Amino acid sequence: MRFHHGIELFCCGLLAVSLIGCSKPEEYREVTDSDMVEDHDHDHDHAHTAPHGGILVELGEHAYSAEIVIAETDPKVTVYILDAHAESAVAAKADSISLVDDEGPISLKA
Repeated sequence: MRFHHGIELFCCGLLAVSLIGCSKPEEYREVTDSDMVEDHDHDHDHAHTAPHGGILVELGEHAYSAEIVIAETDPKVTVYILDAHAESAVAAKADSISLVDDEGPISLKA
């Protein structure tokens, strides 16, 4: 008798797993090339181009951008404080800025 209960439990478990793990076929569809086309009629995150060829970092809730430019030949880093769309420079009241990398913070003076 004990053997039959084991088979019944196994069958119930198999049925439960198949019902939970399997979705209905109509929930899936092929992705086509037209699905990959960007639709700009909706609100979404967007990217801006760094005007000096550096790396853009969003500051605040898309209020400002910082562009970090690392010189290829000298040990020099320049940080530009730009508007939200990274198009124009904006005045900053700070006389220094802190960057944080894997080794810790780095303070840059204006």
